[in-house]
Amino acid sequence: MSYEMFLWLPRHIYHFFISIPAGDWAVVIAELVVAAVIYMELEHSRDNAFFEKATNKEARDDQGAILRQCCHSQLAMFNEMGFEIERWFSIQRFRGKKNKLISIFPHGPIFFWFIVAPYVCERRKLTGPWFGHNALMFIKRSIEYVMIYSKQLTLNLPGEDPPVIISNEELQSMLKRLNELIEDNKPLKRIS
Repeated sequence: MSYEMFLWLPRHIYHFFISIPAGDWAVVIAELVVAAVIYMELEHSRDNAFFEKATNKEARDDQGAILRQCCHSQLAMFNEMGFEIERWFSIQRFRGKKNKLISIFPHGPIFFWFIVAPYVCERRKLTGPWFGHNALMFIKRSIEYVMIYSKQLTLNLPGEDPPVIISNEELQSMLKRLNELIEDNKPLKRIS
């Protein structure tokens, strides 16, 4: 029975194709060509729109503003996390769980610092040494935590073929720079 079905199906398909007149086949082929041309025009207009947007200076400025806003929100989040770790009245501080927030994703603040350190340093010069102080404390604690458990970190950036390797020496250099920046924020003695 199944053998007959396999013979029946090809026969009916063959009969379907030969029963259509040549003029109708010409219409089908013409419609497929029109569909292909429409698709190519659509792809071309998408490419043009992308290239226009990518080369538009105002769009790049808007993207820069968006990136700047994202960096500020990340810095604000790390500032808040640094405040949570360093406050004196924290219950976690007395229970010995200061590293709980850091242990969740210790590499995130380090990668953030690796990318935006020049910007934060420039902002600290312009505004004062208090800018991002708690975030720097949190990043410093993250580096200290990572250095206990690993020798290097690997950062895979989009478009970068070899990943960026942050070695233990670079982590120590980052930690030294952070310590210098944090020391700049120590309160001055009052002049009596």
